[in-house]
Amino acid sequence: MQKRTAFFAALHGRPGHWLTSDLESAQRQANKLHRPEDRPYASVQQLWGTRLPMTPLERAEFERDLRAQHAALQEEYALARQGVRERAKLEREAVREALVEGGLLSVIWRSVPLPLKAKKAGNIT
Repeated sequence: MQKRTAFFAALHGRPGHWLTSDLESAQRQANKLHRPEDRPYASVQQLWGTRLPMTPLERAEFERDLRAQHAALQEEYALARQGVRERAKLEREAVREALVEGGLLSVIWRSVPLPLKAKKAGNIT
């Protein structure tokens, strides 16, 4: 994705300076061209188009899981003392956990190292 995004930034005369529009263009291109390893015959975009909508039962189970995740995270974060950003973070975490618990999302965590500028790299030693 970094190479795709850099390509779109350079295409618009901004090499090394990415904008959200560059990232969105790169994502659209990846969705059209990328082939998942387990289904090399279809693009991500084609697979998305063939997905089945949630049934009312699945939607009810998801809402139940989401309420349970909200309750658990509210206790953990002591929501009453937090502002808008913290509440938004709580909402994102609750939705992610409910999706994972319901088998609707799988998450693979990996670190993505940021490039070090020459000025900062000199201070590391």
